[in-house]
Amino acid sequence: MTELRNDIEDKAYYTEILSELQYHNGDYKGAYDNFNFYQDVTDSIFSQQNKNKIAELESRNEIQKKNQQILNQKIRAQSQQRNILLLLAGLLIMLIIGGLYYRLSAVRKQKNIALTKLNEQLDSANKLKAKFFAIITHDLRSPIVSLVNFLQLQKREARLLSEEQKAEQESKITKSAVALLEVMEEILLWSKGQMENFSPEKTTVAVTGLFSYLKDFFSGTTGINFIYQSDENLVLRTDENYLKTIMHNLTQNAANALKGTPGATITWKAWEESDQFKLSISDNGPGMTDEQVKNFEENLTIGSAKHGLGLNLVKDMAQTIGCTITLSSKKGTGTSFVLTFSLVQG
Repeated sequence: MTELRNDIEDKAYYTEILSELQYHNGDYKGAYDNFNFYQDVTDSIFSQQNKNKIAELESRNEIQKKNQQILNQKIRAQSQQRNILLLLAGLLIMLIIGGLYYRLSAVRKQKNIALTKLNEQLDSANKLKAKFFAIITHDLRSPIVSLVNFLQLQKREARLLSEEQKAEQESKITKSAVALLEVMEEILLWSKGQMENFSPEKTTVAVTGLFSYLKDFFSGTTGINFIYQSDENLVLRTDENYLKTIMHNLTQNAANALKGTPGATITWKAWEESDQFKLSISDNGPGMTDEQVKNFEENLTIGSAKHGLGLNLVKDMAQTIGCTITLSSKKGTGTSFVLTFSLVQG
């Protein structure tokens, strides 16, 4: 194609020269024809070149447009990829923040539950302390009043007593005072140790020790026959101070109820039955009314002046050490309480 184009250009070139010679030689027609041929060929060649240049420019422009489109698409793709990465990073951050918030919320909820539980335990401990000291006030007041009354009686009626009777009474007073002092010291030490955390501490307790405690404390009580029945080897795992307080209160209530009763008797028993350990106290006093028994079973206030002061409080303390108290009483036949402990440790 290129050789053909070159031949045409050469022919046009020589035709132009020929037309000039013909013009000088006076052959105007031949010069005109050859010059026209030269012009046609030249126009044709230059027209084709222009077309080729135009086509080349258009092609180059089209290629540039395509390249620009490809570049724009690549830029858009990179931008979209960057946006996707930013969105993923933002989503990840939101998930992390959400996880942290959920964790903080869960921890806060656990802390609130623990705090509520601690507040409930504190409130329960404070109520138990109030109940305990109410019982202690009641239990300690009675023997002190009895001791003071006896001393006043001895002072007023000293001439009616023989020397032997005086010695016997003084011995009883001394034993009662010593027992009361020991009990007060134990109670004070125990209450001091319980101030921060008023909760039971279970240890192995011998029944003989419990009965010995009651014997010493009520040694100065006259007019009542105290009986203690138990196997010497019986032991119980519980809080000794709680149980002593409960037993002391029940004994004091029974003693108060038996005042003026002929042949007054208080009997404590201890025994094991299947997987249970039981302690019972019974008296032959006037007993409690059906209403008083019902009030005890339903945790209502018992208003008797002789029986029941502190019974509901004692019932609460017994529940604290895992003990249940059952009451059996009839008017005129006496009263009996049974303390039941499970030998199966939870």
